Amino acid sequence: ANLTLLHAWVDANIAACDVLVCSSELYLYGGLIASRQSNDTQDEVMARLAHLAALKQRRPSLRMYVSSVVMRIPSYNEDVEEPWYWALYGATLFQFSYYLGKYDALHNASDLATAEAYAKQVPPAIVQEFLWRRSRNHNVTMALLELQTKSEHSWRAGSASHGNSDHAPHINSDHAPHVNSDASHQDGPLFANVYITLDDNALYGLNIEEAEAIRNYTAAHGLES
Repeated sequence: ANLTLLHAWVDANIAACDVLVCSSELYLYGGLIASRQSNDTQDEVMARLAHLAALKQRRPSLRMYVSSVVMRIPSYNEDVEEPWYWALYGATLFQFSYYLGKYDALHNASDLATAEAYAKQVPPAIVQEFLWRRSRNHNVTMALLELQTKSEHSWRAGSASHGNSDHAPHINSDHAPHVNSDASHQDGPLFANVYITLDDNALYGLNIEEAEAIRNYTAAHGLES
């Protein structure tokens, strides 16, 4: 999607809306596939998240329902819906992620050795890009949840900001969106509901770790439905 046109359309019509149903992948990245392929920086995506949150400031009675997906890790070589390198290294990156996640869960040195062996079969720059994009998307999802957590407190006080990053793997909240709002006009939580789904069902992997971090965060902050 053309994000400039999409955001302009939402901005032009939001005043007449009572409800916004929003895919975060569409609003923040330009689509589900774009969320897996885009090279937008974390700062750029966080700015779009701040813009989404600010819609509540403009339309205090707006009920926003937002969905997000933990980015998948396909186990095959095909790049139709993935970055270009998935055609060559997709299955290997899946195995790398699987055994790294298994090591993190069970702490068997043999699993770490297997993960490292798979990583060596992929150019280092591609491994780095793979890890970077996962980190970016996960950080943004956590920022979305933190905005929801803070909306009953710091949103009413004037801003939504992040605390430490101990709650998730490879998360960096230093570039979290800061959203200012008039406390007298805020009406309830920022989002009426947030729906987060998991596209994969592997037993181990970076995506499984991210999903677990999300579950732990929502449970710790009373966000589970």
